[in-house]
Amino acid sequence: TGLGVGHAQNWNDNAVARVHTAMVATWSLVTLAALDAFGLARRAAFGPLPAWRKVRANHRASQDDILQVLLWPALACLVVTGIHAYLGLHVVERGVIFVDLSLAQIASLGATIAFLIGVDVHGDGAYFFSLGFTLIGAALFTLTRTKKGAIPHEAIIGIVYAVSAAATVFVMDRAREGAEHIKYILVGNLLAVGPRDVLKIAILYSIIGLLHWWWREPFLLVSTNPAEAVRRGH
Repeated sequence: TGLGVGHAQNWNDNAVARVHTAMVATWSLVTLAALDAFGLARRAAFGPLPAWRKVRANHRASQDDILQVLLWPALACLVVTGIHAYLGLHVVERGVIFVDLSLAQIASLGATIAFLIGVDVHGDGAYFFSLGFTLIGAALFTLTRTKKGAIPHEAIIGIVYAVSAAATVFVMDRAREGAEHIKYILVGNLLAVGPRDVLKIAILYSIIGLLHWWWREPFLLVSTNPAEAVRRGH
């Protein structure tokens, strides 16, 4: 198989007992997920069958088929992980642990409003609506970040998250087929990620990464020592 579990059965009987349990567990989870998602029938998303498999009646998805489907989602995860580890440092140092959830919910609200006014939820219009709402939310969190505020910053983040989630449900309740779109917005579909999405994410994150590298000293100082950053005029 694509994960190497089946190779042990073909090479040596003694090798079966030496296969790492993590490999077997991964193989089992991927197989069960494929059966749950696609059943025993092959779908158009899979490539053509090899000649040796065409004579078989059972054409369920193989490990190689599933890995082909997961290729672009896996690359998207790698691109996102490449910069989120660094951004996580700023999140922890600034004490805004749940800001990502709140901003994601604000972006969902933007997409919801775009859908309500007739914009294709899968098109670029909804994307820019979400981006605009996210920037507004980020500006709000920046302006409300103070060390001596009467209300903790995490509380403000939580309130914005709750209000955005409630507003999303309220707005979508006014639209036809609202429940289906609410489910899509809240859950999403990672398997729907394609080459265009990965390229868009890679370009955007590359720009963000270059900006953080160019201004790395003031950015890190603002996160780790705000008082010193203010004294230096950052």
